[in-house]
Formats: sequence, structure tokens, C-alpha cells
Amino acid sequence: MRFSFVLIAGCALFLCAAGALESKAYIALSSVEEGQQSQDSVSGAVVKPVKEPLFTPIQPHAGAYLSARFAQARHDWEQANVFLDQLVAAGVSDPNVLRRAMIISMGGGKPERAIQLAERIVKLDPNSRNSVAQVFLIIDAVSKKKYQLAAELILNTPHDEMTAFIAPVIDSWVKAGMSKLDVARLQNNPLQLYHGILIADYLKNTEEMAKLLKRYAESEGVSTGDFERVGDLYARLGDKGKALEYYEAVAKEWPNDGDIHEKIKSVKAGKGQDIFKSLESPKEGLALAFFDISKVLYQEGNDESARVMASMALYLDPNLTEVRFLLGYIATRHDRHEEAISHFLDVDKDNKYFADAQRNIADSYESLGRFDDALKILAKLAGENGDLEAQIKIGDIYRRQEKFAQSIEAYTRAEDILGGTVPEKYWHLLYLRGMSYEREGNWDAAEKDLSQALKYKPDQPYILNYLGYAWADRGMNLGEALGMIRKASTLRPDDGYITDSLGWVLYRLGKFKEAVPALERAVSLLPYDPVINDHLGDAYWRVDRKMEARFQWRRAKNHSEDAKLIAEIEEKLVSGLADDSGLALLGTDTQKANGSSAQSVSPK
Repeated sequence: MRFSFVLIAGCALFLCAAGALESKAYIALSSVEEGQQSQDSVSGAVVKPVKEPLFTPIQPHAGAYLSARFAQARHDWEQANVFLDQLVAAGVSDPNVLRRAMIISMGGGKPERAIQLAERIVKLDPNSRNSVAQVFLIIDAVSKKKYQLAAELILNTPHDEMTAFIAPVIDSWVKAGMSKLDVARLQNNPLQLYHGILIADYLKNTEEMAKLLKRYAESEGVSTGDFERVGDLYARLGDKGKALEYYEAVAKEWPNDGDIHEKIKSVKAGKGQDIFKSLESPKEGLALAFFDISKVLYQEGNDESARVMASMALYLDPNLTEVRFLLGYIATRHDRHEEAISHFLDVDKDNKYFADAQRNIADSYESLGRFDDALKILAKLAGENGDLEAQIKIGDIYRRQEKFAQSIEAYTRAEDILGGTVPEKYWHLLYLRGMSYEREGNWDAAEKDLSQALKYKPDQPYILNYLGYAWADRGMNLGEALGMIRKASTLRPDDGYITDSLGWVLYRLGKFKEAVPALERAVSLLPYDPVINDHLGDAYWRVDRKMEARFQWRRAKNHSEDAKLIAEIEEKLVSGLADDSGLALLGTDTQKANGSSAQSVSPK
């Protein structure tokens, strides 16, 4: 926790550098206050005092600046670059503007431009000691194997929170480039220790490597996710027992991880030392360091700093494929799907992650509504390579479009890839096909798939909810159905759809007073869902809270686009509920609403 906090606090200074344009910079670009003389920062002309703010000769620069800010806020760094380049080309020399342009250039995929701007910033003010500019110049020197220059730049880099964290790693890799082992400062956190190990390995000092590895493996900040790295390093050192210990810990946590099982086989076969690939240059080491930092920042939601760090890593090592994935994920998280596609397209066909990249492209195409393009990519993967995940995704696309017959066909083809029987590892395939069967009206097939999925995963809340609700919907196994939904609600107390299922089944059983608090909680979790609001209205009516019932019905009507539901609500607003209204079978429309929260479920 401490490691993560320090990392984010320090690296967030990249954002400060990009965003710390004071109001004075804006004024210099846009207006002159009444009664003052000023010198235009572009032309150098003296501007005489006026009664109103003056915009005319410099308004285009203010527009470009504000447009860049707006584009960055929308995570469109490519467009932000365009506007900032206009300012720089126009001769704007305000250091804050140049600093923003430098940062956005790096994060926007123009590292050479960022380094040019860093050089300009340092040249304009040699004493500025801008830490971000200095770091950009250092990575450029390292990329060109100019280690002595990099060392001199490190001496001129100011000490702040960001450099306090990353500077020891940079310094040690630069010295490694000069064949010097100096890892004494790499002791403060797991990332520094890990890079100390990599440096010792690069310089072929196995004694130092083993010593640092022991500290790394025992350090507080190392998680199960890091155990695979630890195992790789012990395998590199030929310590078969330790390697297996850490690999098996990972396999226990993620039993479906095929890579880890392959590593276990390799170690047992005496081929463990081939697993870990030593780094070939300091620039590869630094690239990995910036990538590691960017991953932590991304996991903590600090996407802008993560983007800059990832771009620095990619500049140092264009072959670090994982960086392209991270940049794609960042773009996807902000609905920049075209940009995400561009990152995934950079993964070569002969790369082992090519299929993963293609599946991500298909996801982005689906998000853009380009369903045919998504299906074409997935069909090619499934057809040429027997890609199971791609085949399942085909079914998912059809299911989300409510083309259930096609989704069933796609899921059944996935079953064929598995040899005609779905094993426990792929329980989610049964769950997804079971939902599709239920929505298609084939209850017998749906019940078979859902029941088998539940046998595999008896504590899976979405299966419990869906099958329990489907039984209750048909008046089947009501006691067992209620127990299953209660269990699902306990497992996922903050899932509004599951909570609604519980409340509505209680309502169906005539337990109106018990249903009300469950449905109230469901509405608090999903306040704009029309079906859930309608359910709460019905429950209020049954406990004689009729004014509140009508309020909920109106709320449901206002948020609904379903003509059938709206017509039913309008009738209730006029006549209320008959004595037995709402106690009949619920029907598939309500099943759809209560199943929607589970439709994207997938196993770890």
C-alpha cells in the first residue's frame, strides 16, 4: 500500500507538469487587463491600456490553448497535440505551454517531438531544472547508448517526489550501461529491488542477484501476481524447488492460467533456466521500469500518468508488446475505441499475443457498432486456429444483440471445439448458452445447461440468481429458488439486479412486507431502472402505501422506453392493482431485466 501511494504521488507530478498552466499563462495568450500595458508574448508588440479586455490580435492562440485543454479532458491526446503544435509553431514560448506540449507529445505517441521540446525548455532556461524535461532527455540518451551524457543529465535533475522514486532505477541502469554494478539505492520497494535483480543478471553477477531475489521475494509489497516473476528468477538461478514453490502458489490462485502450468512442466523437465530471458540492454531495463510503473498507475485509475509512462517505455523498447496492450486498455476505458484499435493493430501476426490483440480489436468494433467487422475477425480466429475464446465471443455478440438462435449455434460450436463436452473450466459457456436457450424459449435445454453450470460452480451468484429466478418465474421449486436467490444476494449484496430478483420473488410468494425493503435497496442501487421501480411500486401498493406506489410507477414510466411496460404502468396509474395482479408468472421481459447484470460474467 505504501509503495503504491508513493508511486502515484510521485508520478502524478507528470500530470502537474502537464496541467499546471497558471491563469497568467492564459492571460498572456488571451487578454490584457484594463489599465495595464503588456507585451504580447508572440509578437513582442506593446499593447496599450484599454477599457475592455483585448482579444483581437491574439485570440487564435487562446483558442488553440483552450481547445488543447478540452481535447485532453476528453482523452483525445492526438487532437490536443494538434492544437499545442499550433501554439509552438506560432512562437509561443511560455514555459507552461511548452511543458504541456512536451507532456502531451510524449503521451500522445510523439516521443521525438517531446524530446525536442524538452531540449528547447532546457535551452530557454538552463537553470530551470525541470525534472520531466530532464527525464525525457535521459531516456533519449539511454536509447542512443550515450550513458555518460545520461549520467551528467541525472546530476542536473532536481530532487522531487517523482525523481526520488524513479531516479535510483534510472541511475543504476545508466551505470550498468557503463558496466558498473551499483544497486545499493535499489532497496526501498519491490520495483526497485526487482530492477536491482535484473541489473545483476544483466551484468552476470549471480551472487548479487540471489541476494536481492531473497529480499524481493520476502518484501511486503510482493503480491501473488508477482510470484510468477519470483519463480522465473529462481528458475533462472537453477533453484528448482523455489521456482516450483512460487509457480504452484500462482497456479492455486489462477488454476486456468495455462502459461503457469507450462512453466511448472518446464522446471520439472529440467528446462527452467530457459524460462527467464535476460535483458540485452539498459534501455530494455528502463523500458520495463516505466512499464511497471504505468501498470500500477493504470490499476489505480491514474490513466494520464500511466499513458505518459507507457509511452516512455515504448520509445525505449518498441518490441515491448505489453505496452501496446496497456495503451489500448487505457483508450478503451475512455471509449476511445478507434485509438485502441490502432494500438492493438501494432501487434504483429507472428507475435504470441496476436490472437489476444485481435480479440481486443473485435471488442472495440462491437463497441463502435461495427458488428460485422467484429464477427469477421473472430470467425477467422476460430476457423483458422480453433480459437475457443473467439468462438465464445461470437456467441456473446449475437446474445447482446438478442439474436439468441445465432448465439446458441455459436456457443455449441465452442462446445464442439472442446470435444463435445464442456468441462468445469468452461462453466461460463454453459451459463451463457443456458441464458440464450431461456430467452429463445427452450426451457428444457436452458435448465439443463444452467443446472450443469451450477454443479460446477455452486457458489456462483449469477448462476444462482438466473436459475433461481427462472424457476420462480415458472412457479417451479419455489422454496429452493428463494434459497438460491437469497444466497446470491448474500454473495453480491451490491448487485441491484440480484437484489431485485430477491424482492420480486418474495413478492411473488405473497411476502409483501419482506419484499419492500429488498426492492427499496434494489432501487437505491439502480435508481433509473424502470422494471425495478415498477416492482417497488407494486410492492408499495400491496402494503397500502398507494401514494408512494404511484410515485414509483410514474418514475418507472419516465425512465422506460418499453411500450408494453409503459402501457401496463399507465393502466396501474388509473386503476391500481387488482387483488391478484402481479402474482401470476412474471414472463421473460422481467427475466431479461434481472439477468442483465450477469451477462458479461467470465471466469478469472
